[in-house]
Amino acid sequence: MADYDIGETRQISPMDVHRRLQSGLAEAVVSRASIRHGGLNEFLRKALAEAGQGALLSDQLFQAAPGYVSSGKTPSELGHLLHPHTIKAITQTSDTQLRFDYPAYAHQLESWELLSQPTKQSVLVSSGTGSGKTECFLVPMLDDLVREA
Repeated sequence: MADYDIGETRQISPMDVHRRLQSGLAEAVVSRASIRHGGLNEFLRKALAEAGQGALLSDQLFQAAPGYVSSGKTPSELGHLLHPHTIKAITQTSDTQLRFDYPAYAHQLESWELLSQPTKQSVLVSSGTGSGKTECFLVPMLDDLVREA
């Protein structure tokens, strides 16, 4: 690894970090083995650090996360589905991090519609991180509590 001036600022890409981890881990393993054969040590460093079979770290994996489909409807527009007090509670809270005043995702609206039916329903939501799975269940539960109160 290179030496840097204390005042120097340098951005490191995820690929650089991955390469450094690969070579650092390989060096740690080789040095722990205490093998006194230079050629064998070099072979092990290369085999352990390079991608492929025998490597300590797998290749980097980058995936683009698709955007989630919007329902186009905010909770305020769902008076036919949610009680007015539920809508007020989730859209007008003073805590901006808890406020739900933006359009719900299509899978959220679909789960709310299913869970608000008079006949009890079971729902399984399989979606990515940040897709609002919690709200799929939390909003209908809050609405049910408001209606019972």
